[in-house]
Amino acid sequence: MPQPYNHPVRTAESVAVLDLISNGRVDFGTGRSSTRAELEGFDVDPSKTRAMWREAIGHVVGIWTNEEYEFSGEFWKMPRRNVHPKPLQKPHPPIWGATSSEDGHREVGRLGLGLCSFAVGVSPDEVKKKVDIYREALATLH
Repeated sequence: MPQPYNHPVRTAESVAVLDLISNGRVDFGTGRSSTRAELEGFDVDPSKTRAMWREAIGHVVGIWTNEEYEFSGEFWKMPRRNVHPKPLQKPHPPIWGATSSEDGHREVGRLGLGLCSFAVGVSPDEVKKKVDIYREALATLH
């Protein structure tokens, strides 16, 4: 969800529409984008994508769970607005974080998201290590 090719408001609206027309069957999968082809095409600084993604997820959830919402973060800002539509699922559709790195697994766990671990070409032991990192971070939630 890096800037400029995605904005938290547009993402929240699009996923909410899909949730409504599917009668509450949407799962929201998201990631920070990490390939050079994706990032360079939009002139995105790869060193900022994790922070952009974290901020965007917070805004999407805020938009879905508040009648009115405003934000002024490091990457995006929006004055107080009533953003519609809201998703059918309450408090919001399930959110899954896609990642391949150890840091990403830790971050997805810290945020309490479902894990979509990319493990193409990785040994089962390496997959277990990354899933364990996710589970350890998830266990720190209150």
